[in-house]
Amino acid sequence: MGSGHHPKTVTPVAFLIVLTVMLTACPVVKAQKAAAKLDTAAIRIGEQVRLQLGFTAPKSVKVQWPVIPDTLSPSVEVVKRGPVDTSAVKGRDLLQYSQYITITSFDTGFHSIPPLNFIYRKGSDTAGYNSYTDSLMMQVSTVAVDTTLAIRDIKAPMKQRLTFGELLPYILGALAVLALAAVVIYYLWRRKQNKPFIPKIVKPALPAWQTALNELKELSEKKHWQEGRIKLFHSELSDILRRYLEYQHLIPAVEMTTDDILELCSNSPAVSQSTEQLARVLRLADLVKFAKEIPLPPENEQSLKDAILFVDRTKPVVQQETKATTPSDTAMTQQTTE
Repeated sequence: MGSGHHPKTVTPVAFLIVLTVMLTACPVVKAQKAAAKLDTAAIRIGEQVRLQLGFTAPKSVKVQWPVIPDTLSPSVEVVKRGPVDTSAVKGRDLLQYSQYITITSFDTGFHSIPPLNFIYRKGSDTAGYNSYTDSLMMQVSTVAVDTTLAIRDIKAPMKQRLTFGELLPYILGALAVLALAAVVIYYLWRRKQNKPFIPKIVKPALPAWQTALNELKELSEKKHWQEGRIKLFHSELSDILRRYLEYQHLIPAVEMTTDDILELCSNSPAVSQSTEQLARVLRLADLVKFAKEIPLPPENEQSLKDAILFVDRTKPVVQQETKATTPSDTAMTQQTTE
């Protein structure tokens, strides 16, 4: 008999080695997996459904998540994109990534959702690998209409009462406009009166007689006539008395001549008994100002005394009784009586 060819038998050891290699390699090859799933594959037009994207890979794998456009297909629109969540697979060195995408469609029929590509890299390997999701099919149906029922009119929009929160912006806006208008009107009114926009706080003015006595005291301290300014001394002295008559006794003496002032004073019960002192002061002042007369020192002193005496005798009786005597008033009174 000729020698025959006998097939080689696989030993148990070799079989175990091959099986171990296959079992070890399979998880590596299929460890990276992309998946896509719909909550439901059938919706009515305009309804929304969630598309769940998932990717599972070892922890050492770096994954690049696909960019989700506004439309997945001409008839499938993306409404909302959720965050990408990461969780560990229990008992295995794997990470599971997931994201929910809310989608809708306004076209009836069957619509395809194309595969989405996940790009990943293994550890220190710089090469990029692709993992695609399965293509999905979604059915969109129209709303069933019962043709046996009568056609009804379209309902008018329901009236809803406005809430205070909705009216508040309009109320505040109206108040702001009114406030602005009031400010503008007030500004124009103050401007027309030649007054500042914000009124100045003015201290209460002193009575006219008190102001006159203060001014006479200041004039005495200036020593005009002692230093040769005789005309200036008599001019200021005359002006002080004229203002006093106008503000205290309502006699318009500022713009009047001496004769007119004396005539009105003689007919005024408040000052008629003291016109003698007033006449001496005003007439001497006119001579100095217009005739260039130079009075002697005693005459200048007497004019100041007469002016103080005139104001003191013609000031209101009520204020004179209630006014507290000050050292300066006492000194001036003593000066007038000398």
